[in-house]
Amino acid sequence: MRISGRRRNYYSMAADQLVLDVDFCRSFFPSLADGLVYMENAGGSYVPQSVIDCTVSFLTHHRRQPYAHYEKGAEAKQGIRLGETKLAEMLDVETDQLIFGANTTVNFYVLAQALRTKMSPGDEIVVSHQDHEANIGCWQRLSETGIVVREWKVDATTGLLSVDDLRALLSAKTKVVCFTHASNVVAATNNVGLIAKLVHEAGALVCVDGVAYTPHSPLKFKEWDVDFYGFSLYKVFGPHLGVLYCKKGMEKHFRNQNHFFLEGIMPAMLNPGGGLYTSVASTAGVVDYIETVYKHHYQPDKQSASSEDDSLHIRYCKVFGLFEKHEEMLSTRLIDFLKSMKGVRVFGPAVGDHKVRMPTIAFAADGVSSQDMVRKVAESKIAIAVSEHFYSCHLAESLGIDAKDGAARVSMVHYNTLEEVDRLCTALKPILSAAE
Repeated sequence: MRISGRRRNYYSMAADQLVLDVDFCRSFFPSLADGLVYMENAGGSYVPQSVIDCTVSFLTHHRRQPYAHYEKGAEAKQGIRLGETKLAEMLDVETDQLIFGANTTVNFYVLAQALRTKMSPGDEIVVSHQDHEANIGCWQRLSETGIVVREWKVDATTGLLSVDDLRALLSAKTKVVCFTHASNVVAATNNVGLIAKLVHEAGALVCVDGVAYTPHSPLKFKEWDVDFYGFSLYKVFGPHLGVLYCKKGMEKHFRNQNHFFLEGIMPAMLNPGGGLYTSVASTAGVVDYIETVYKHHYQPDKQSASSEDDSLHIRYCKVFGLFEKHEEMLSTRLIDFLKSMKGVRVFGPAVGDHKVRMPTIAFAADGVSSQDMVRKVAESKIAIAVSEHFYSCHLAESLGIDAKDGAARVSMVHYNTLEEVDRLCTALKPILSAAE
């Protein structure tokens, strides 16, 4: 099921020239029909009809314990398993490598407690000031046990991290390095593969926060060689869940955090209490949507996939490649406008290049209240965010973001349009011009 939308024909183009059919994509998101220009996706994206259908179906037919000894219980178990296996296949991992928790904050907290049990006083953990508090606070608490927490600080002007600064922090005592793939404020993309290689050479593990990266670009855990990687499905068009990837063999570095009889069983060891059944089952709807977008763009004349088609992981990467190109246009349009206005400071790289930054754009203007600005924009039925720190407290302080008024933030995904960006610019222009 999908809501109506215009259909564009891009099928005659070569694969590398394909352009995302945004109208087709938007037709699957019922929430977009209310007329609101939704640009607060970093706080949580809309979900396609396929996720809604999975949720309703599971709650209607399988709202029971997934026990295999009776028919309906077995069906419930199959529904949950389907969500797990589809996401794992899309990400090119095994199902026991994905931990489905309430959110990323909870997943990182459990992970920190698990790793603590195999560490000793004097061991060191590195945390980044560019991170969301989810990947800082849980590690800083370990200092209460004698573990030393060292801080990887950002450049106060750019908000960026320096790999050279990290090198100076690493030592034989370093056990874990925690950093973000892309900040939810400056949005700059860090070189995860390079950093992971550097940290591994020092004999330590990496824990990456991918929450602000995952809605925009494909995940390639094997290529990056990360140990732990967390992201939030509810920001990737899915149910309210956090997912933690765990590389094979990491169990030797932590102790079981679940019931004693689940010792040695992954992913249960990092998932106390188990998963949220309905939400995990609904994850299948996210993959179904990506598959639908792939078929529309790459296989418009085929009735069904064949064994000769790309793997699900490659199909996912191709679809997100289309998302990347489209989102780069959106970012460039908005950033160019903001740069044209006097007194406006864009936090992070002032370019739309998707290789440099994600389409999450935080900014503030001299003489203009960020709080008032966002409220005025809302009068034009445009939703953007405002916050004192967006849960990235250390970064906001380093950048000098007003501790009371904060900054405005526009966060876009593939279903946003250039027309919506232009509507936002039109709404912002008199507000920003008044302060010049």
